[in-house]
Amino acid sequence: MLGPVAFDMKLNPQKLSRTSEASFAVHDVVGAAPVREDMGEGDTTYEITGVIHPHHFGGLDGLAALDVAHKARIPVPYMRGTLSPVGWVVIEKLTVDEEEIGQFGVGMEINFTASLAAVGTPAVGMAGSILSLLR
Repeated sequence: MLGPVAFDMKLNPQKLSRTSEASFAVHDVVGAAPVREDMGEGDTTYEITGVIHPHHFGGLDGLAALDVAHKARIPVPYMRGTLSPVGWVVIEKLTVDEEEIGQFGVGMEINFTASLAAVGTPAVGMAGSILSLLR
């Protein structure tokens, strides 16, 4: 799940990626390798790549919900299919490619990529905005 969207056969994820970084301040030392000072956790990003076949299974409503969450620019919950939470993320980028455009202007196959960035737990004041996406 990503915010208001439950992935399934209609909105079918094909690939999940995660990148995490650690942050270090680098201090040069004469005659030795640089010293790296731990500055804490760096960015963690995720990428979900998937496909929908709207003429066979549907899925346009799920893709539209991802678009709404992206345009709202507010944190959404992200969890795996086992219902174990991954954390809160923002959808930084949503890429949609349609192939074999049909007679109604919709692709027979639509590939999407959602690029996510981990964020901290949102403030209580954002609850109304977040809940509005889940309707």
